[in-house]
Order: sequence, then C-alpha cells, then structure tokens
Amino acid sequence: MIKKISHVSSAVQTYSVLSFFSLLFCLLAFAGMSFFSPNGALPYPADSSIVITKNKVSLDSNTFYNDLNDLANTEQVSIIKNVLNDDGKILGYVFGASKKMASESTRYTQNSNLLKTTTVAGNYYVIGKLSSNMTGRFRDMGLQFKVIKTPIWLVAASFLAGGDLYAISFFTLLLMSFVVTYALLVMRLKDAVIERSFGIFQRQQARRFLGAMATIIGNFIVFGTVIASMNHYFETVQVTAFFLTLGLFSCLLSLIQIVAYTIFLWQVRVATISDIQKNKMSGKKIQVIWLFVLALSTILLTYETVVIVKNYPTYQSQKKLVKNWRLAGNYARVWWRLLENGNPTGNSVAQNDQIRRDNQNMRNFANSISNDEVLIAKLANEQASWTGKLDIYIAGKGIEMRSVNQTVAKKTYIINPKVLALNREIHPESQFKATSDKAVTVYIPEKYRKQIADIKLLAMRGMSNLLSEEEIDWQFVPNKQKIFLFMLESASPLSLPDSDKEDMILVTLDWRKLPKNDRTDFLIGNFTFDAMYDTRGLQKKLADHQVIQKVHHFQNVKLSLEATANDLNRQFISGMILTVILFLLQLVVVYDFLKMQIQLNRKEIIIRTLNGLGFSRSVYRQFISLVITLSLAEYLCWFLLGSWQIILSLLGLYFLAIWLIYIGAFRKLRKNKMSILKGGDMT
Repeated sequence: MIKKISHVSSAVQTYSVLSFFSLLFCLLAFAGMSFFSPNGALPYPADSSIVITKNKVSLDSNTFYNDLNDLANTEQVSIIKNVLNDDGKILGYVFGASKKMASESTRYTQNSNLLKTTTVAGNYYVIGKLSSNMTGRFRDMGLQFKVIKTPIWLVAASFLAGGDLYAISFFTLLLMSFVVTYALLVMRLKDAVIERSFGIFQRQQARRFLGAMATIIGNFIVFGTVIASMNHYFETVQVTAFFLTLGLFSCLLSLIQIVAYTIFLWQVRVATISDIQKNKMSGKKIQVIWLFVLALSTILLTYETVVIVKNYPTYQSQKKLVKNWRLAGNYARVWWRLLENGNPTGNSVAQNDQIRRDNQNMRNFANSISNDEVLIAKLANEQASWTGKLDIYIAGKGIEMRSVNQTVAKKTYIINPKVLALNREIHPESQFKATSDKAVTVYIPEKYRKQIADIKLLAMRGMSNLLSEEEIDWQFVPNKQKIFLFMLESASPLSLPDSDKEDMILVTLDWRKLPKNDRTDFLIGNFTFDAMYDTRGLQKKLADHQVIQKVHHFQNVKLSLEATANDLNRQFISGMILTVILFLLQLVVVYDFLKMQIQLNRKEIIIRTLNGLGFSRSVYRQFISLVITLSLAEYLCWFLLGSWQIILSLLGLYFLAIWLIYIGAFRKLRKNKMSILKGGDMT
C-alpha cells in the first residue's frame, strides 16, 4: 500500500512539473506574438496582402474602392488599407462589414473621405481566405498585382534564431526542463532496477512516458486555447501563428522527454540488482551525466542573468528619453516598397522610361517637403564608420580610397535644421547656432580640431559637386554639447534607440538653399528612404507626386518607440521572474543530486568513518565533484562574458545552498548510522 502511494506521489510530482513547464512555454509563446502588434513587423493580423503595382487601365479609384468593398462583403473577408486622417493619425481603412474592427476607432476607420487622396495602387491587407475569385476579379479590373502570404512561421523561428530575451529564456527553459525531468527519473532508479528484475520495467516505463507525453500535449492545448481566447486570436491568422509556435515548443519538449527517458533506460539496464540489494550503487555514470547537464544549465542561467543585469540599466536610462519623442509625435516612418529598377541593360525601353519616371517622382516628392516637415539624422558615411575607409572621386583619376579616423566617422551625422529646432526644447543649453545663411553648416567639437581634414572629407562626400569648402560654414563648438538625433536604429535587440548623443560632429543641411539642379535633386532623393515625415498632409503629397503606390505602410515613430519600450519592459520583467524561478529549480536539482549522492554512498561513508577517516571529510567527498563542476562552469562564463561580480554572486549562492545541504546530510547520517549499516535508509 505504501509502495503504491509512493508511485502515485511520484507520478503526480512528474505531471505537476510538466504542467508547470508547459504553462511557462505557453506564456513565452504569447510574449512572442508582439510580431502582430500595431507597431510591430506586421501592423494588421492579416492572412495575406495584395500589392497592386500598376493600374494598367487607369481604373477610377472611387469605382475600385466600391467594387473592393462589395467583393470583401461577398467573400466575407476584411481588407485593410493604411491611410492618414486630417490630423496625420495612422489608421486602417476597412473594406467589408467588420463590426468588430469598426468599433476599434483608435485603430480602424470606414471614413471614405480618407481615401480621396489615395490611389488604387498600394498595399492591401486581407484578413480571411484569399479566394481565386478575388484574384480573378483583380485581373478583370486590369490591375497588376502580387499576393504575399503572411509568414506565420516567423514567430516560432524568432525563438530559434532571435537575439532577444525571449529566445534566451526559451533555450534556458528547454534545458532546465531536461535537467528537472532527468532528476525526477533518477530519484527512482532503485525502484526501476527492481521493476526490471521482475520483468515489468518496460511496461511501466512506457506507461509513464505516454503519460508524460499526454500531459504535455494536453496542457499545451488547454493553456493555448485559454490564452488565444483571452486575446481574441481566433478567426485571425494570429491563432495559426500562435499554435504553430506551441507546436514547435511541444515537439522540442517532447524530444527532451525522449532523450531523458532514453538515458534513464540505459542506466537501468546497466545497473545490477546485487548492487541494489547491497546498497553498493556508486552512481558514477549517473553522476557524470547529471554533472554535465547541471553545468550546461548553470552556463545558460548565468548567461541570461548577465544579459539582464548588463542591459536593464541601459534600457532604463534610454526609456526616460522616449519622452523627448513627444516633439515628433506627428512624424511617421514610411515603409517603402523597393523600386523595381531591375537590370537597365535587360529592360525594354518602356521599362527603363518607367524606372526613370519613378525615380524622378521620388525626387520631386522629396523636394515638395519643407525642412519643417521632415526629420533627417543619419551617419555621413556608413562605410567609413565600419572600415575607416572613404571612397573619394578625384577628377581625372576616378575613385580613390582614403583613410579617415574611424571614431570621427562614427561621430559625423547629417541632419536637417528641424532636428536643431526641436533640440532647443530638449537641450536649450547647447550652442548649435547658425551664424551664417549658408546651405550647409558643420558643427565641430573643439576636441576634433586636429581631425578637421578627415571631417571635411566626410562632410563634402556627396556634396563636392554642389558646393565648395568655402560655401560651407565650419563652426567649432565647445566640447560636451548634447544633441538628440531622433534616430530609430538600436545598438541591440535589447535596447532602445540611443538618440541622445554628446560631442557629435553635425553636418546641418538646409536643402532649400542648395542650387536648383539635377544634382541637388539626386542628393535630396538619397534621404527619402531614411527620413521621417510630418503626417499632416503627407498622404496628399504622396498622391500628388504619384509615389503613394510605393508606400507599404506608415509607422508613427513615437507610438512605435513606446510600444518597443513596453515590449522590452515585458521582456526584462518576464526574464527576471523566469530567471528567479529557474534558479530556484536549479537549487532543487542541486539538492536532489547531493541527496542521491549521499543515498548511493551512505554505507561507504559510515564505513570510512568507522575506519577513522573522519565523518565530515567522508561526507564532503560526495560534494566536491559538484563544487568543482559549478566553479568551472562559472569560470567559463566569466572568461566569455566578464561581469565577475555577477558570477561571484551566483557562485556564492550555490556554495551557500551546498553548505546548508551538507549540514543537513551530516546530521542525518550521524543520527541514522546504525540503521544504514544494517541496510536501511537515512530517514
């Protein structure tokens, strides 16, 4: 009866642990669904998108939109087009009678007036099944288009190849699930060997394994369904992406179970019943495997801890700077579709003419934007910042490579006057003031006075055929001047854009003052894809210059950064909680390992003590392998990651836990030594 209760207790413990890990994996999959957030990689939960590249028969836009609305209702799908309202707010215009979307007025609209400044060409997001009838209707309208399926596998793939905390937590959690599963199996090694001797082990093992698999699959289905229902994933592509991710997780967790059960099966087969009967199981093979997986889990846990501790303070300091983006609250990044330039030599005359018109339209659009309607902040030359080399055109000689100071190249940015104007509110103390009416002003911190030759090379690159050095205002400013550059690029996936800079070399370009010619148009056009635009009136300008069909979608930079900040905050908080949970589990596994060592070697310890070898030293011998393993694992982390303070703290916690376990084992062994000599247990 007692034995049966013990088996039931062991099964409940195993299934509870698997349920706990299943829940953690489901929550991790939910966190990865930020891919479908309004400011994420996909602004709408669409199954596919239709990109109309050409309106070949000049179909009237009103006629097309009416037909599209009727088509969406007939096919029972929702079709969304990215639009801007009069205030410059980014919305999704919904074709089709979707009551749910129509009720979300902060994100969607059905105000047909917003379509007046749009064209037929562009990107349309389709929520629902895209039928052959729909694509056939588009062909009948004389439209040239392509269909792009939403890459629903990207969420799952991000956990395997991503560099964020979710991916790190995923691998740490996966390995820890193996460590805990293996620990639970090994704790019943003695019972398993006895079962083998009675010929019932394989049947019992198969039953336990199938029970574990059923627990994993059942929990993923239940937890996944609850999470999907609470977040309204059903009836959208999100449910497919979410359950595909859960499918990946369940497969990998099941694989972990197979590996753990296979290793345990091998250990049971090589163990002898005589060792069980005489309490002589040394557990050397078990010890080696267990120490190996403990070392791996220690390295991963330490790595995640170091990543969090290193990056969280940086994130906190950057998060405070997000408020500065309120000044650019009306500005948006335009996600452009690539211009289809192709190979000019292989194109027809008509194709090359169209390419030239497209490029000219983009330049005309850029020229229509005033300095107050755009924000530009980009490296003067990326190649020089990476390599310290700059290609310069020399008349009569062609292209020559010049060496420049790489630090100077990394500090040199091209900006427009609007960036300086907004900075007067952010950093009013800074001394970036125009003292002339020249088209280009270069502000140089005093510390870089000796690098003026390199600075001139970088600043003149791309403008030498427009302006001479004498036509540029070269100003030296005091050191320690601060500037907020309104940049969206981040140094790593775990940081926000580091826009607040100090001691920057600023090339301020006022293109309204440049000569009016093709070379100026070309220079201005180069900034089109990197700029951020004031959304008020932007849609009309895009339509007027026939480039709105090149727009994939708009992205409000302020809201996007706030969403990124919130996502990073969730990553760090969930990462911290998960790290603490996994560290506690690691300590439980350490306890189980040491308990197993004492159990397997309890009789040897008592005999050594009776032979006068010292009780404390005999017990400590069972602990030394773990101490060495943990020390080597943490030393490797210190060698690879640095951060010796964090690593010493973790090692100190491990040693404290081992010392407390040692004291408990010491007392139990001394108390029960006579029972152990007779073949009994420690308890």
